[in-house]
This record gives sequence, C-alpha cells and structure tokens, in this order.
Amino acid sequence: MNSPRTKLDTFFANKREIRFRPQEIIMRAGDEITHLYLIVSGYIEQRGTTPEGEEFIFAIYEEGAVIPMTTFMEAKHCAHDFIALTNTVVKLAPAEETLNFVLHDQDVLTYFFTNLARATTQCMLRMESIVFGGAKEKIAAILFLMASRFGKTDGNSKEIEIIFPLTHKKIGMMAGLSRETVSAEMMKLKKEDIVYYSSGKVSIIDLDKLLNSSALSHYR
Repeated sequence: MNSPRTKLDTFFANKREIRFRPQEIIMRAGDEITHLYLIVSGYIEQRGTTPEGEEFIFAIYEEGAVIPMTTFMEAKHCAHDFIALTNTVVKLAPAEETLNFVLHDQDVLTYFFTNLARATTQCMLRMESIVFGGAKEKIAAILFLMASRFGKTDGNSKEIEIIFPLTHKKIGMMAGLSRETVSAEMMKLKKEDIVYYSSGKVSIIDLDKLLNSSALSHYR
C-alpha cells in the first residue's frame, strides 16, 4: 500500500515545477488562491505585517507540506506572504482539484490533519513563550522549537545544527523582538555555552540548558 506522501507525490508528479531563490515571494497577502504548492525541497516561511510595518513569521514549512491548504479551506485569498527561506522547489496544482483529492483519500486526509496538529502545537508553544517569557526566555523557546523540528546532529556530537540560516532578525520576527535585543540575548546564551552562531548559522550546544532558559512549561 502506498504511503500518504507517495500518493501526494504521485498526484503532483506531472504538475508544473517552479524554483525559488531565498527571499523570493511565492504568494502575497491578498492574492487569490488559484493553486496550491507542494514543497519538493527547501523551506518556506509564512510572514505577516502589522499596520505599523513590523513583520512577524508565523510558521515555517518544509518538504512535503502543501501551502496554503488550510487558508484555502476557509478563504479564497492569502492572509499572509509566503516567502522562500532557502533555495526551494515546489510543484503547483489547481486548488480545487487538490482539495478534492485530499478530501476523498482517507490516508492523505489523515496525513494533513496530523501535520496540522503538529503545526498548531508548535504555534501554541510559541505563543506561550511570547506571552509569559522575557526576551531571553522567548529567544530560548524559539531556538528550542527550531532545533527540535529542524535540527540535525553530526556523528556522535550532541551539538544540534539548525539546518537553514537563522539570522538575529528572523529570530526577532518569530519572537516579537528587535534585532538588537536578539543580538544581546544571543551573546549571553553564547557565553553560557548554550548556543553557537556564525554567519546566520545557529547550533545548539546544550539542549537541556536551552530548555531550562525558555518559557516552555509544556516540556518541563
């Protein structure tokens, strides 16, 4: 029996492929949703802008995600921008055709709801850290969640590298903090041998200490 992901790949197999470079806009807020995008490789961020012009990253999507599926199920226009975080390859299919395929295949539908539940949990934990934590706790929470979902280890090392560039500005856009505040707090975490960063790449040296520095009571 084919896995849900295999079924999804088969559905998109003959669809148009598009490549995006980092920071290229895939969809803009307000765009009509006529097609849905399967991420073949790379990462895409969902970004919003406040009336004051401040930007906030709501979510990061990886290979296998179909965007903006959840938005299309309740509205016909994008609520936020979708921007390539890395070099990204997507395939696009008509939105109505894709939704009909998902709703009529129980395995694929379960796959989508499972991914939605995981994304919702991540979002709730981020909101918890933003509401209850100070600057250090917010940043530690963001880094812990990113490392837990997007981290990789090398051999026997306990160090966890977040696999895409994560600048201080982007961390601030996730935590609701200025870049200057993030830089100051990241320096403290670095001096405590909890994280290491260089040229936009972030590694977690001690995941337990990072968790203890965060506001993520859910994990305690």
